[in-house]
Amino acid sequence: MDNNTNTEKHGISDKLIYGMIAQIVLVAAALAISVLASVRSHELRRTIVYVGQALTCLLIIIFGVVKFKDRDRTFLRVILNCYAFLEALRAVLIITTGIAPVVAGITRLILILLACTSVLLSERLDKKDSAGLSIYLVVLEVVLYLVFLLGFPGVLYGRINRFIPLSGVLIAGSIALFTIVKNQQLGTSEDGSSFPKWVSVIATVLSGILIVVALGSAGMRPAGSSAPGSDALSLWTDSSETKVQLTEYMKAITDINSPDYIPTDKRVAVFDMDGTLISETNPIYFDHSLLLYRVLQDPDYADRASDFEKETAQKILEGIRAGEYPKGMDMMHGQAVASAFAGMTVDEFTDYVLEFREQDAPGYDGMTRADSFYKPMLEIVDYLQANGFTVYIVSGTDRLITRGIVQGKIDIPMSQAIGSDETIVSSSQGGQDGLDFQFDAGDELILGGDFVTKNLKMNKVAVIAQEIGVQPVLSFGNSTGDSSMADYVINNNPYRSMAFMLCCDDLEREYGNETKAQNMKDLCAEHGWIPISMRDDWTTIYGDGVTKNPDKGLDFYYEEH
Repeated sequence: MDNNTNTEKHGISDKLIYGMIAQIVLVAAALAISVLASVRSHELRRTIVYVGQALTCLLIIIFGVVKFKDRDRTFLRVILNCYAFLEALRAVLIITTGIAPVVAGITRLILILLACTSVLLSERLDKKDSAGLSIYLVVLEVVLYLVFLLGFPGVLYGRINRFIPLSGVLIAGSIALFTIVKNQQLGTSEDGSSFPKWVSVIATVLSGILIVVALGSAGMRPAGSSAPGSDALSLWTDSSETKVQLTEYMKAITDINSPDYIPTDKRVAVFDMDGTLISETNPIYFDHSLLLYRVLQDPDYADRASDFEKETAQKILEGIRAGEYPKGMDMMHGQAVASAFAGMTVDEFTDYVLEFREQDAPGYDGMTRADSFYKPMLEIVDYLQANGFTVYIVSGTDRLITRGIVQGKIDIPMSQAIGSDETIVSSSQGGQDGLDFQFDAGDELILGGDFVTKNLKMNKVAVIAQEIGVQPVLSFGNSTGDSSMADYVINNNPYRSMAFMLCCDDLEREYGNETKAQNMKDLCAEHGWIPISMRDDWTTIYGDGVTKNPDKGLDFYYEEH
């Protein structure tokens, strides 16, 4: 059969049927990406847009699979109105931190034009000019994608960012295709009647919104308004000097005409994890709590724990009670973790970490260990990635535990989660040296039981040189274990660089320590680091619904075992 002939059943040419099938597959991929992006986003405005985009994709799939058979255009009008609302929403909520004002204004202009055109097309679906209007939507979306591509540095960085803008092109393409399908099925009106008055009213209102928002993006901020970047860092106080310095830095290093401009391949940021991204006060580091559970509470292992592992666990508990980290514990703990989990496959160990992190976080109501990330710091990660940065976690925690902690919580490949190391061997290696052993198809990777290195202090600098190969321009830490990394970043760097240190000085919302916080602030002044005050710089720590509760879950750490 010729592709241009109509099928008897639905009045649609075979060519259009094949086009719809291909379009549905592409939109399904866009739906999956939008859902994943909404789950991983820590910024409410982005989440709202991603969810709206996913719902629009879902409506398109429903139309392409089922509703295209309808003998009217009702469902297609529903899609167009949802699409118009989505584009208007994007115009208001889009984050343009660090973006040139002209680019931000043009972006919002296109989004409002898309919304207005969608409303207009919804009203004129049965008219001859409907196909032309639908093609205009596609053209606008393609132009918008080019604006994102050329004007938004973060678009091509990150596994999700590079595909998100294409979803709009696919949605507009689907609408154009479905408009043509319906025109072929139902025909069109020959005369072009005038637009209803309410359409003009809506277009005028949307255009007014465009003018207000575009003027705002062009830099017309009232005196005393917060620095550029406050949108992206909404959980930071307006008075935060840290936020001001970081956003001014970002504006300078992303401006290609600035002497401080940094090429995107050199925009590398390194983060410590415990106490920098995630709580280390409930009541101690995640990996130390994991070892305590394994050695003292795990019903499948506690009876088999070695004397060394039990001794290490007791010293950790003594340190918690005394409020001082035991001397020599870094190496003891590393070896105890290696031996306590020896023989597990890598996947089994990861699953163990993932299961443990779902426990309630001791000392807090409304939070699990998996949720105990500092939300303002997650905003920093998102902000950097949106501006073309590659983010690495360089932690003193075991590398595999680090990966388990951040999995699904921070959008980085696991190759960018670096930590301390223990041996990994083949399940059938049997003590042979790796140079003498051949890995075969039936072998599995298991934990070898020996501790290799603790990734703290100078070791962090060494691992950055070995595994990243680029001197970072931003460093975020919280202790002297991160001091070498911080100094490495800000000294002898060919690019403008900064190091930040988080000071846990909040006694109301967190288990802070003013003495330690002040000591760190003093070190910041001495070394040229920038202190971050948990108390003064953040509007929240863990988000709504999470409260400090010293009476919950901490008894275990203060009992005799």
